[in-house]
Amino acid sequence: MRKRAGVIIFCKSQDKVLLIKRVMQDMKYWVVPGGGLEIDESFENAARREISEEIGYFVKELLEGITISKEDSVEKYYVALVDHTYHFNIQGEEAKRNNELNQYILEWVTVDELEKINLLPAQLKNVILEILPR
Repeated sequence: MRKRAGVIIFCKSQDKVLLIKRVMQDMKYWVVPGGGLEIDESFENAARREISEEIGYFVKELLEGITISKEDSVEKYYVALVDHTYHFNIQGEEAKRNNELNQYILEWVTVDELEKINLLPAQLKNVILEILPR
């Protein structure tokens, strides 16, 4: 079974969420920073590790978010609140794979803009709108 942890990084003062825009040939979509669990790793530890590896941010406090279960996977998303829209850079494996045909672009998106973008997984969009403190 595939297990994935992600972090919804939210700046309440600017009503923005940090997402990774993925551009690959004819596809364009957005995802929440995160990734797969390592052997014997908890969802929370994986979320913290992935955020650190992908954007160099060390999360102080994670709030419970949502769990999305499917037949072959479980995805758990947490919420991290930040004071302002920090400038982060893609790091780690994503930075190594980043090129003209396979782009990873960090982007602060307003909550209102979520309606217009292709956020994956699709059900996460409504969850974000419901759980963020506004």
